Amino acid sequence: MPIIISHQDFTQTNDRIFVSVPLHGVRANKADIYANDSYLKINFPPFFYEADLLHLVDTKNSEANVGDGCVKFSLKKSRRLDAVKRELERIEQEKKEKAIKKREEHYKLIQEQLNVEQAEKAQVESLRLQEKLQAEVQLASIIPHLKCFSEQEGIQTWKNQLKNKKTLEDSGIDSTIFVSSKNTADVVNDEDEDYIDMKAIEEKVQKELDKMKIASKPNPRQSGTINFQFTSRGLLPTATARETEDAKWVHRINQAWEKDAKARVDNLYDSLKDDEKNQYVAIFLKDKGNAFFKTGNIQAAINAYTAALMLDKNLTVCFMNRAVCHLKVEDYLACIYDCSAALEILTTEHAYLQERDALTALERQHELNSSKVKLFVRRAAASTKMGNYVDAARDYKIAVELDPKSVDLKEDLQNLEKMILENKFCEM
Repeated sequence: MPIIISHQDFTQTNDRIFVSVPLHGVRANKADIYANDSYLKINFPPFFYEADLLHLVDTKNSEANVGDGCVKFSLKKSRRLDAVKRELERIEQEKKEKAIKKREEHYKLIQEQLNVEQAEKAQVESLRLQEKLQAEVQLASIIPHLKCFSEQEGIQTWKNQLKNKKTLEDSGIDSTIFVSSKNTADVVNDEDEDYIDMKAIEEKVQKELDKMKIASKPNPRQSGTINFQFTSRGLLPTATARETEDAKWVHRINQAWEKDAKARVDNLYDSLKDDEKNQYVAIFLKDKGNAFFKTGNIQAAINAYTAALMLDKNLTVCFMNRAVCHLKVEDYLACIYDCSAALEILTTEHAYLQERDALTALERQHELNSSKVKLFVRRAAASTKMGNYVDAARDYKIAVELDPKSVDLKEDLQNLEKMILENKFCEM
C-alpha cells in the first residue's frame, strides 16, 4: 500500500495557485507527475499524492517544476479567462444583432421609398386620365358651337347672295352672267334654310384634330457620324498628368455627392454630414493610392495618400503606407515624420479605447503591437539610411520588446549595435 501524502504548501493570488509537495528524499527522476484542469497526481514510491481542484485551471498556461526536494505547481486560474471569453462572445453577438437590425431598417426604408414612388406614379396616372377626360368633354362641348357657327355663316351667305341678285335685277343686268353654274347650284340649295351639312363639318373638325396629333409628335432623329480625336499630352510628365486625372476623379466624386444630396427627399434618408462625406472620399483615395503602389507608380500613390489625409487627418493606414513610399523614393525625413505621426495617433486612440471599453482594448492589443512594430522598423530603416544608428537602435529595442519572439528583429538589433561600436572605434 502506498503512503498517502496529505501535507503540502498552498498559496494563491488573484490569477494563480501555487502548490508545493515535498518528495521526502525520493529522487526527482523517480517522480511520476500527472495533471489536468481539475486534478493533480504525483506517484513517487512508496509515496503517493493526489488533489482535486475546486475550480478549473488553464492547463496551457500552467506548469510543474521538480527540484530542491519538492514538486512545485504553478496553476493559472481560468475563471477570469472564461469571463473574458464570455464577454467577448457577448460583444460579438451584440455586433451581429446590430448589423441585422441595421440591415432590416435599410430594407424597410427602401420599401417605404418604393411605396412612395408607386403612390406618385399612381397620382400622375390619375392626373393624366383626368386631363384626358377634360379634353374629351371640352371637345364634346365645342362641336355644337361649331354647328351653330356654321348654320349662321350659311344663312348670312345666302342672304348676301339674294341681296346681290336683287341689286342686279333692279339695275337691269342679268344675274346669270355673273353667277357660275356652281354658284347657281349653291344658291338653289341654300333656298332651304333648314338644310345643314353636319357630316362635312364633323369631318373638317376631325381633320384638324388629326393635324394637331401629328404635329405633337417629333420628327425622327437624323443619323450622322461624330468624329473625335485624342488630345496629345505633349511633353507633360506622366506624374503630372496622373495628378490631373486624380483631381478630375475627386471632382466627379463631389459632383456625385451633390447629386445624391439633391435626390434625398421626403425624409427617407438623412443627408450625410460633411465629415462622413470626407471619410468616404478619403477611403476611396486610400484605395487609389494602394492601386498606384501595386503598379509601381510611387509618386502617384504619395499624392493619393496626401489627398486622403487632407480629408481625414486621423487615417493611420495612409501615414503607414505613405511612409513606405517615402522610404522607396529615399525621402527619409518624410518617412520618419509619417511613422511618428502614425505612432502618436495609434497611442492616443488605444488610450481612449481603454478608458471606454477595456475588454475591446485588450482584444485589439495584439493588432496594435503588430502595427507599432512595423512603424518602428520603418523609422529605424530611415534613420539607418541617414546614419543615425543610435536612434535606429532605440526603435529596434522597442520593436523587440513588442515582439520578443521575432528572431529577425533581434539579429537586426545586434547588427546595429555592432555598427555603433565600430563607428565609435573609428572615431577614437
